[in-house]
Amino acid sequence: MIKNNSGKTLLCVKNRFKETPVFQDGLPITSRRGHGYGSQSIRYATEKLRGNCQFVVEDDWFVLRVVV
Repeated sequence: MIKNNSGKTLLCVKNRFKETPVFQDGLPITSRRGHGYGSQSIRYATEKLRGNCQFVVEDDWFVLRVVV
């Protein structure tokens, strides 16, 4: 879902998961080698655009929200 309101854009992406994500400092982390850089890149890019992002679990959904 993408919404635009008052000059801000909200991007919301939801995805089901098999294993409940583990978070550290608000970011999902993984022990699998070579994985986990995407969420760091999303946070970095969002902050460069003076926005914010949120990774959460709601019910059985992994949710990413980005506001820029």
